[in-house]
Amino acid sequence: MHGSPSTSRSHPATCPTIYTLNAGSWLYCFDKVGNLTSQDGTASTCPSSAVFTYNDASQLTAQTGSLTSWSYDRLGNETAGGRVAATARTDETWTDYSQLAAITTGSTTYDLVHAGIGNSEL
Repeated sequence: MHGSPSTSRSHPATCPTIYTLNAGSWLYCFDKVGNLTSQDGTASTCPSSAVFTYNDASQLTAQTGSLTSWSYDRLGNETAGGRVAATARTDETWTDYSQLAAITTGSTTYDLVHAGIGNSEL
């Protein structure tokens, strides 16, 4: 058991990170609107080796080392993305109610079925 996570807040002049969470052996860094900006299992300061980038709508657009870019539809639903090529998501489609309808990862497509718009099954 790692014990309780420790947190700190700071405003370093050279880094937009204002919140860090040290949970066991992992360091998580967040920007002022709550987006994860960095994470690492060995780092002690932000930013660390895995750095995440966001657009003005707070949508993830890139990660250090990722070969897959992120894209979004006009409603802001992710249509493609992935941290590593093996788990990259492509061809994501959404219902009119912004429910994920299908997703492809690797060469496998998964179709999703949702209950009605009231989230109740008949």
